[in-house]
Amino acid sequence: PQAFAPMNWPVAELSLVQSMLGSGRYAVLDRWEL
Repeated sequence: PQAFAPMNWPVAELSLVQSMLGSGRYAVLDRWEL
């Protein structure tokens, strides 16, 4: 989801990060929510 990353992040970067992190992105999202 876009909310996972800052707005300034390009879609390509976001996709790459999501692919690299995989399930880990959810943990990051949790931390960002806090």
